[in-house]
Amino acid sequence: ALPAALIAMAVWVNACLSRRGGAGARVLFGLVVLAWGAALVMSWRDRGLPDAPPPRPEFAVLREALAQPVDGGTLAQWLRARTDANHGLLAADGQVLGMLLARPVAALTEPAYSHTVWTEDAARALGCRVGARWLVVFPALLPAQARTRPPADVIARIARGDTPADWPVVLEASGVRILAVCN
Repeated sequence: ALPAALIAMAVWVNACLSRRGGAGARVLFGLVVLAWGAALVMSWRDRGLPDAPPPRPEFAVLREALAQPVDGGTLAQWLRARTDANHGLLAADGQVLGMLLARPVAALTEPAYSHTVWTEDAARALGCRVGARWLVVFPALLPAQARTRPPADVIARIARGDTPADWPVVLEASGVRILAVCN
């Protein structure tokens, strides 16, 4: 409502000024209206509107898991040393993991955001297509992920302890399992 009112007022006053004043008056008026509108927007912003949402629980779990020691460094260092722009990863929490690692991560998107059921074949096809050799699984997140995924989904299967036989474990450490998807 406020932007429409500001535009309507600006059009009306501009029409009035165009009959009486020159281009300088219109420019001055435009600047006054913009300043007034910005002041209103800034004052309304502080009236109980929520701030940014709190970080999702996945963020804390992944951050903690990536800080775990692996081979004389952290899991994050281990993964960064073995991935690059051409060899990324697959993960159920691809967006968060990709942000934390600063590496390409293809997400096995949840059913709430995609109609794809990530069967073994579908996950492997995606991994091979994008150059992701490994699926990174965070056991602390599996129960929640299993509740939101269909039974045929590979993440739900892994959550139930049914790891695909032809996906060997590359690394199993505190808070993470890494499975080979594409060799």
